[in-house]
Amino acid sequence: MRRPRSRLRLPPSTLSDRSAGNLNTRPASLLPIAGGGRRLRPNLSAAFRRTLSVSLYRNSFFLLATAILSNALGFLFWLAIARSYPPAAVGVGAAMLSMVLFLARAAGLGLPVGMIRFLPESPNKPALINGALTMSGIAALILGVVFLVGLDVWAPALSIVRDNLLYTATFVVSLFFFTFDGIVDNAFVATRKAGYATLRTTLYNLMRLPMGLTFAAFAGSFGIPLAWTLALVVSVLVSMSLLPRFYSGYRPALRLEQIRQTGMIRFSLWNYASGLVAGAGVSLLPLIILNTIPGAAGAAAAAYFFAAWALADLLHSLPHAFNTSLYAEGSQPGSNYSQDIRRTFRFSVPLVALGIAGAIVLGPAVLRLFGEAYAQESYWTLVLLALMTPIILLSSIFTTSLRVTKRAKPIFFVTTTSMVITLVGAYLLLPEFGILGAGIGFAAGQVSSFTLFALERALYRRRNTRAPT
Repeated sequence: MRRPRSRLRLPPSTLSDRSAGNLNTRPASLLPIAGGGRRLRPNLSAAFRRTLSVSLYRNSFFLLATAILSNALGFLFWLAIARSYPPAAVGVGAAMLSMVLFLARAAGLGLPVGMIRFLPESPNKPALINGALTMSGIAALILGVVFLVGLDVWAPALSIVRDNLLYTATFVVSLFFFTFDGIVDNAFVATRKAGYATLRTTLYNLMRLPMGLTFAAFAGSFGIPLAWTLALVVSVLVSMSLLPRFYSGYRPALRLEQIRQTGMIRFSLWNYASGLVAGAGVSLLPLIILNTIPGAAGAAAAAYFFAAWALADLLHSLPHAFNTSLYAEGSQPGSNYSQDIRRTFRFSVPLVALGIAGAIVLGPAVLRLFGEAYAQESYWTLVLLALMTPIILLSSIFTTSLRVTKRAKPIFFVTTTSMVITLVGAYLLLPEFGILGAGIGFAAGQVSSFTLFALERALYRRRNTRAPT
């Protein structure tokens, strides 16, 4: 007589609710085992697909992939550069790149952030994209000229950028395209297609690595900026060619009228000011190191700090990825923002904790790939920078909440205070502690930022509680 086959029935509470985006349960499949019994095994593929069905997680996944790939490949790039060029050349190249990125952020006028908030509700999306590109391009031209003319005043250590025509050309071209890439990437993020931003960043990083090694043989130290500039131009142009797939009728054009007809400029300018001062707190640190520590020792110290920062920035990209996706979701009509914040914490905190542990344990071995001097000089700075990641996560959530409610002014005042503390602290501590002093200045700035954001949030809630209904 045949024995009846046993069945395990799942209660209704374990069924997935795809439409509601319920990720508290995991789909499972029943697999036969020896003896006719069955066991429950997580279906990881189905769980992953269901996770990506929620746009917050899907955008977060691609933004996180962008950050990880960008930082990992960027780390490989600078590792290869450090082994192919002398430390002084690496330090000058790192300072030049930091300066270009800072000016590009300034030229962006906060428009990449404004794109995420205003593009979904714009009646003429192609014109708004072109307006952002046109306005930021004009700003990049002005800032580039001003920087080159006054180079002897604020960055004498980078005088080669003006004195050498090839350096000048690469500086100007990379400034324009680093200004454009944020707008193009966020055009994809705004339409919940962050995977295309991932593709652009991956293409950029994959191209500049072999270029940097190839150019070392015949271009000398000029090979460093030449590699990132050529890779950047190709990646941005390829990405722009894909925009018509999501914005019907898009064609690059010089236009400003659409951007003037929205509240985007005012909102973006406050974010511009905030982004500018926030970027200064990081981008200017290699330059301060160059100007504070004289001669070749300063250039080498800038290289050591940049190695620590390249690793720590991989951790810092986690809060940025999750909060950019959180911002995009909060900007969509009908979003459940409180639920999205909880989801952001649930997914980001374990990754941050794992990353910090990895930096502490594996840091010396990874830095030693650059050279023994990097492991000796950069490790404790790396540890300090890594330990700031939870603070950055909390501050980023405060910042995102303010942007979703279109309250950009507090962000500017808090980030300005943080920037001043970072740069002044680094300048005062560098002579005594070396590059660790720059790390201490950065940490002090991040702690002050979190404290002020938390205070602002508490005061805002108190005002709303006391307001008459």
